[in-house]
Amino acid sequence: MTTEQNFFNRSEIGIEELLRQKKVLEEQLREIDSKIKTLQPKDSGGSFAEGENKLESGEVKFFSGKFDKILEGELSNGSGANFKIFNIDQNQAEFEYCGSVKNENYFDSIAKITNDISDNLSSKREIITVKPGVVVKEGGNWKVDQRVEIKFL
Repeated sequence: MTTEQNFFNRSEIGIEELLRQKKVLEEQLREIDSKIKTLQPKDSGGSFAEGENKLESGEVKFFSGKFDKILEGELSNGSGANFKIFNIDQNQAEFEYCGSVKNENYFDSIAKITNDISDNLSSKREIITVKPGVVVKEGGNWKVDQRVEIKFL
């Protein structure tokens, strides 16, 4: 058997194994989809039946910026976003900061910075959300009701 024939024999075995693994993965995905459906709200109104735990809402919205306490510039995805709202429940949601490092003054009305007072924030290269804040919908706008807690890293 030539090296070329041996290669093709091993490739066919590899393809058969990949096809078998694909079927296994597809079955696992069907099982996961089934489990997700059992965790979704029972009634068509979107609310949870009494006694059930409320799960994080799948709806997420992204915003490019803010004016005072109002999130502005709704985006279709997270690219270029500075804020993300989630767990949306009618006119209230949680929010977090998901943008790049900005001057700490940018966050005055919307965030509590948890760094130690002695930290040199200008040398930091990342910002993480320590605790989500709360936004409420007023007049079609999402307004910060409870400030998000962030930390410069």
